[in-house]
Order: sequence, then C-alpha cells, then structure tokens
Amino acid sequence: MFGGTEPATITQDKVTGANDLISAKVLLTGIPYERRDGITKEDAEELENGVEDIIDAFNSETDKSITVHLFTQSLLGEAFSGDILDDLKFVQVSIGLVAVYCIFFMGSCSPIHFRSAAAGITLWCVALSYSAASGFSYLVGFNSAGIHNLLPFLLIGIGVDNMFVISSQLDHSDPMKPVRVRMRYGMIHAGSSITITSFTNAIAFLLGCTSKLDALQSFSFFAGMGIVFLYISSLTIFSAFMAWDLQRQMAQRGDCCGCCSCKEDTPLCCSGKLLTLKQRSYPFRGQPGDLKEIGDETYSNGTQKFLHEKFSPLVTSKTGITVIIAIWAILVGLAGFGISLLEIDFKTTYFIGETATVRSYFDLQDEYFKTGDSITFYVDSPETDFSSVETQQKINMLNDKITSCHGCTEQWLIQESFDSWYVGFQAYAQQMIASSDSECSGAWDAANSVIEPSSFYACLNEFLSSRQGSSQ
Repeated sequence: MFGGTEPATITQDKVTGANDLISAKVLLTGIPYERRDGITKEDAEELENGVEDIIDAFNSETDKSITVHLFTQSLLGEAFSGDILDDLKFVQVSIGLVAVYCIFFMGSCSPIHFRSAAAGITLWCVALSYSAASGFSYLVGFNSAGIHNLLPFLLIGIGVDNMFVISSQLDHSDPMKPVRVRMRYGMIHAGSSITITSFTNAIAFLLGCTSKLDALQSFSFFAGMGIVFLYISSLTIFSAFMAWDLQRQMAQRGDCCGCCSCKEDTPLCCSGKLLTLKQRSYPFRGQPGDLKEIGDETYSNGTQKFLHEKFSPLVTSKTGITVIIAIWAILVGLAGFGISLLEIDFKTTYFIGETATVRSYFDLQDEYFKTGDSITFYVDSPETDFSSVETQQKINMLNDKITSCHGCTEQWLIQESFDSWYVGFQAYAQQMIASSDSECSGAWDAANSVIEPSSFYACLNEFLSSRQGSSQ
C-alpha cells in the first residue's frame, strides 16, 4: 500500500492491477508468518529480533535514500515496558523522599526523641507487606505486569501514614504512666483509626478485582492484599517495636541503640528549639502536679505546636478564609472547564513515548494511511459451506450493504476503500473464465454472480497462489 501518492486518488483495475500511480512517498508492507505447532513465543521473538537487527543494519547505512520504520510485537512490548521503567525512576525518587521524611519527622530533633530506628522499622514493614502480598497473590494464581511496579510507592504512603498515627497517639499518652499503659492508650486510639482506613482502602481495591481487565484485576488484588498485610504488620511488628522505643526513651538512651549521643543544645539538634516543654522535661518521674511546673503546654511534638500556633490561626483568619475560598473556587472552575473538554478517544501512541522505536512507524501510519477508522471482522463457522450458491449470495448481499452504507444517516464509507477477499476472488474468476489451463475456467456463474460450487475450492486455491490473491 502506497501513501503520499501522486495523484492523491489512485484508479486501479482490480483484475489486471493496472493503475495511474506516478509516485509515492511511503510504502506500507508486511511480512506475515505462520506460527506452527511447536513454535513458541520465544521462537517468534527471536525471529522478530533477527529482523530488527537486519533493519537496524540497513538504516545505519549512509548511502541510501530509503529508511525503514519497523513494527513488531516485541518492539511494541518494549515501548510499553520502556516507558513504565522510565517512570519507575521517578517512583524510586519519590519513595526515597518519603523515606527521608519518615526518618526526620516521625520523632523530634533530639537524641532521645529522634525515631530513625522506628522509621527504619516502618520501611521494613512496608517491604515485608509488599513481599507477602506478592507471594500470596502469585500463590492464588494472579500474574503481574509493568504497572505492578508502582505498588511499593502506593504501600509506602499508606504504611507510613499508619505508623505516624500510632507514634502520634503514643506521644499524646501520659508520659508518667508505665509503658504498658501508654501502649494500651495509644493502640486504643490509633487502632480504630488505622482499622477504618485500612478496611476502606482494602475494600476499594479488592472491588477492582471485579474488572474484566486482567491487568487491572491483578493490580487491584495485589494492592488490596498489600494493605491487609500492612495493617497486620502495623499492629504486630511496629507496635511491638514502639513498646521497646518507649522503654528506651524512659531510660534516656539515644536513638539507634544509643548511637545518637549528641546533646540537645548542640547545632546538630537545632539547639533544642524544635522540642516542646514536655519533651525537654521528659521523662517525668514526679507526681501529677509536677506537670504544672513546666507550664500548660500539651503539644507532643514541634509539628503539633507549629500547626496549632502558626498554621491554624492563619487559615482560620478572615484573610485566610478568603484566600482559601478563592483558591477553591478557581480550582473548581478550572476542573469544570477541563471536564467540558473531555472527549472519548484512543490511540496506541498515547501509551508510547516519543523516543520509542515503533513511534515513527505509527506517526507515518497516521499521516499517510489513517484516513478513517477501519473495521476488520472474521467469520469462523465450521458448519458453513462457503461454496454453496446460497452462502455466496449472502456474502454478496453483505458486501452490497456495506458499500452502500445500508441504514446509515450519511455515507461514511470512503470510496474504493472497501476490501474483501471475495470481491477479488470474483474478479479473478471472471478474468480466467476463458482460460483452458485454469481451475477457474468456466467457474463463473454470471446469472447468480457466484462461483460454481463444484469449482469453488480449486479455483480459490489457484487465486490465493496468484499475484492478485497473494495479498488477501
């Protein structure tokens, strides 16, 4: 098939192949191959890789005027997976940022209140949950695809949130109480919160398993099970570690098994400016009334202090409310405008990067050969006798309805764009009707516009072996 032709519309005789083509910019051709019994997918990929090497060597030559843009199934798969792998670099960076945030902000800037070890346990729980979810999902028969590589980023966000809720509730507990009492208080309040969020998140993902798309169904199950295992590890591994961490704090030992030994008033610990009065006086070993000596401050960490004393007054002031409502209105307006521009559309190139090898193939195809949407359909009916007059007349009727756009409100079929093996077969039989050495000799039934049933398959075999029929 030629594109960018001169003249733009080619007139061609379907029987002889004669045409008025003068020149063309692009040639579209293919190399079909039969996948016989015993030929595996790996064998087909090896063949395609060999063809790719030949084309690469040809395109690398400088003294030529032709460039070949290749499309194979293996190149298409590489284009999809390559883009996902490129995106994974950003996912890895984001995971690293979340990990750094977790290490520095789970506790406070103090050798005693710093919780880098707890943050490490948090990340370990995420890794264990991801591994457990993957193993269980594989065990029950699910497969993974490139999109599953996004699961660690999803799980680390949910996992870190669970661990922060637990550590925050423990900080709210009475520091004069024993560890056992503080753990009970913290888990009573944090447990209900993470139970509700984990349950709703898991249900939301597991409902995705009802999708008919295999990749989406599998991803939803992996994610749902990952959240379930995160919930279990939060209540077992992390909470157990936090009991030990509270004992460490009460004994005034530094974080990381005592490795954090700098003083709180050093620049490394921001000179203690990020600590609350309660943290500076920790641990309390006196009577309940002794708390009044350090003031009425009830913040458990510097973040809560900032949110209460700085951020809350700002956003609840008249100016803050006005700014927030204005921003909200602008965003709603922009979202509504964006929704009004939505269109239902699909292109393979939406999922292929600009640098992919097959991208140039699709770009040329869209430019020179994409004049409309094509419809290809196959008839698979072992009981049908295609040689019978009745069946052939039904094929003629179907072709006539398609070419005349039967029942259409407007003519959508591009002139001369309809292609059918049976139309070419009929033209060949008419051409060979007087040829004595042809299987199609006398096979054309002009009265019924069909091929004689007795000569149908012999004539069809000859047609498919001919120049006219080899492209069908």
